[in-house]
Order: sequence, then C-alpha cells, then structure tokens
Amino acid sequence: MNAITEQEALLFFEEARWPNGVQCPFCGSKNVTLFKDSEGHRKGLYKCNHNHCKRQFTITVGTQLERTHIPLSKWYTAYSLNSPIQICRDLHITYKCAWSMFQKIQMAKNKLKEFMKIIPVTFMTEDTKNEAILDPKILIFGSNKWKQHTTN
Repeated sequence: MNAITEQEALLFFEEARWPNGVQCPFCGSKNVTLFKDSEGHRKGLYKCNHNHCKRQFTITVGTQLERTHIPLSKWYTAYSLNSPIQICRDLHITYKCAWSMFQKIQMAKNKLKEFMKIIPVTFMTEDTKNEAILDPKILIFGSNKWKQHTTN
C-alpha cells in the first residue's frame, strides 16, 4: 500500500474540489485567505473575505468528509480498499470507524454513478496493478451539495 502524507492528501483533495482555485463553499467568492499553520490554526483553514460572508472553512465543508476526525490520508487510502474489515486492518482504526468510512465511500460512489448517467464525466486513475479504479476525488462529490462542486 502506498501511503501518502497528510499534506499530500490535503493538496490532492483541494485540487480535486477547486481545480480553478479555492472558493468559499458558502458564498462562492474566490476572495479567500489561507491561515498559516504557524498561527496555531489547523492545516487547510481558509477565511472568506467577502463583505457579507467572512466565514471560515476547510476542504471538507459540505462534503462526506465534513466533521471527520479521521485524517485525509486515511480517507484517500480507504477508497481503494474493498471492505470495512480491510479498512480496519490496513489503517489501524476501529471497526466502527471503518464501517462508517466504508458506508460514506459507497454512498459517494453511488451518487457519482447517478451523476454520470446525466453528464458523462470520467474520474479514473490507474493503480499499481494497472486496473482502472474510481478516483478518491468522488468523496468530495458525495455530499448533498455535489452538483456545486462539479460545475466549471
């Protein structure tokens, strides 16, 4: 299993969610500021600078990953695993967390399949065995707001 760092996972999900630059998930403004880690803020914390919004947000707001305490690197890895037992074993987390992760991943996959029936979009990547697998990017499309994140 190829492990990625938390910073790599954060950058991966940010690029997937905001391919044209970071924007506020609440008002859509691109006028945002990234808080520096040295200021004691969590990594990836942004603040909207729009006059009427001024809210703070991270990559996970409005997605299946919102309010999760599981690191993004584990979510990235879990996407390629096939069962809650495998997630539990490989990521060294409790079965309860693994089951919850697995259910959210399956829900996100199902929502993407529904969306792909309407608009043909391909989110494919090649793994080490050269088998086509769905990309973990769909976790950000698995929320109730997934249509907002797929428009360009």
